[in-house]
Amino acid sequence: MMGGYIIIIKRNTPLEEALSKPGAEQVFQSYGIRCFG
Repeated sequence: MMGGYIIIIKRNTPLEEALSKPGAEQVFQSYGIRCFG
C-alpha cells in the first residue's frame, strides 16, 4: 500500500512539491510513511 500511495503522489504532483505542502508530514505519518530527507 505504501508503494501505491507514493505512485499516486507522483502521478498527481511532483514528489518534492507534495512534501513541501503544509500538512504533508502528517499525511505520510498517517500512512506509516516517514518523510524523506
